[in-house]
Amino acid sequence: MSSNDPLEPPPPDPGTAASKRSSLAMLGTASRFSYVGIFFGVSIVIGFAGGRYLERHWGGAPWVSLAGVLVGVATGFRELIRVARAYTREHKASE
Repeated sequence: MSSNDPLEPPPPDPGTAASKRSSLAMLGTASRFSYVGIFFGVSIVIGFAGGRYLERHWGGAPWVSLAGVLVGVATGFRELIRVARAYTREHKASE
C-alpha cells in the first residue's frame, strides 16, 4: 500500500505501548534463536574432542576426529531444524 492510502493505519509512535510490545516480542523471538549459532559451534567442538579422545584409545587418526566433527555438524543441523519447525508451528497457530 502507498503511504497516502487513507485506509492504511498510521505507523505506531515509537513511544506507544503497542510499539514497545512489538519491540519486546521481536527481541524475545531473536533471543530464542540466538543460541543456535553457539549450539552449532559447541556441538562441533564436542564432536571433535570426543573423536580425539577415541583416537587416543582406539587409534584410527584422523578418521575418528572427522567422524566426531560430522556428528557435531549433524547435531547442529538437527537443532536448527527443530527450532525452525517449532517457530513455524507457533507462527501458524497465531495466524
